[in-house]
Amino acid sequence: MLLFLIISSILVPTLATENSLNLKVLSLNVWGLQSHALLVKERIREIADYIQRSDYAVIVLQELWMLDDHDIIRNATEEIYHTTGFYQLSGDRCDGVWSPLGCSGLAILSKYPIISTDFTPFSVAGSYFILDGEILVSKGIGRARIQPTTKMSIDIFTSHTAAFPYNKYYRETQVTELMEAVLTSDAEFIILGGDINYDFRNMSEASYQLITNHMQDSFSKSLDSSGIQTDCHVVTTAESKMEDLQRINEVIDEGKRLLNDIDKDIETLDKITSNDLEDYQDLVSSIVNLEPRETSQTLKNTYRDASYDPEILDYIFYRTRSGSENRVKVLHREVLDLRAQILIEHTSESCLLLFGWAQPCAGCADAVQEKQTILESICKSTKTAQLSLSDHEGVMVNYILSLNQFCKPNHYFAQFLQAKL
Repeated sequence: MLLFLIISSILVPTLATENSLNLKVLSLNVWGLQSHALLVKERIREIADYIQRSDYAVIVLQELWMLDDHDIIRNATEEIYHTTGFYQLSGDRCDGVWSPLGCSGLAILSKYPIISTDFTPFSVAGSYFILDGEILVSKGIGRARIQPTTKMSIDIFTSHTAAFPYNKYYRETQVTELMEAVLTSDAEFIILGGDINYDFRNMSEASYQLITNHMQDSFSKSLDSSGIQTDCHVVTTAESKMEDLQRINEVIDEGKRLLNDIDKDIETLDKITSNDLEDYQDLVSSIVNLEPRETSQTLKNTYRDASYDPEILDYIFYRTRSGSENRVKVLHREVLDLRAQILIEHTSESCLLLFGWAQPCAGCADAVQEKQTILESICKSTKTAQLSLSDHEGVMVNYILSLNQFCKPNHYFAQFLQAKL
């Protein structure tokens, strides 16, 4: 028994000390807009049950538009989680009882007490000439501060920016305001999770770059040789902006800057050519995540059909307090395909009636027919069907946060270049 206890103490790390903390975070857009979403009440109850059984330290939710849906989750989880009040993270004109008018749809849950909260509405919403609903709600920036130990303060931010490609201007403005709020934080660690409504692979706007100029994307940074992702880095610009080998030239440019900073003759870098690609592929892999990130909205989702182009819209970012020697390790990150037997109490016929029809809609518009095709598929096997809990997948990151732990820079890149000289 003594040997077992000794081995256990070695294998099982301490989850929290005054200077170190294991923090597991989930971000989920719950798809709670009653006028457009399917099975909202049924899904919200299953989401509440999932959260109640989960082991996350922090959960950030988007599109929780209505007070009664917020209460379903809060009441089901109140013995485990501290939850922001529905109106704490919404504007002054939020309804939430009869409609989502003026509401943000944001909520933050924490197993640690919430010390303070605030909400900042975005200064812009969307076009007044396009009826997409953006101007009717009050999207913005939700923040909750937690303090798991006496020395460790953490600001949890969540947001949900304007949807649709044509709202590029409004989204970029909102993200700029989001970063202004993040940069005013004096917490030791800052976590941002939410639905940014922009796939960074499109490269059609600056929204993602505006965030990664100041924060690290927990999904796009590379893992080190031990399988643990860290914030140890020298080439920070390259780390935040490159996603694949096609942009290796940016690494070279950053290497030139580094060597120039230490008074090296950068002309000798001409020795590095495309023929060296195989030689430094492993090096770049330690700086850039070369594997395509899993998508946040996938064709596996119950509510997507074959014509849908999967997107990456949901993210979790992090940063440490400016000037600190705090350290972040990403132990694990995952896109979660959350499912449950939502319709187990229904027959195929009663399932269709839930959606307002039981007969084919041959003369309906294409969009309506597409929706009906999905619903008919859902209702075929109500007793066994595992349905997605949202039209978004969840994103989860498990961190180790450490205070004042000096992180030696990763000098692999500089060493590689110098070896070429």
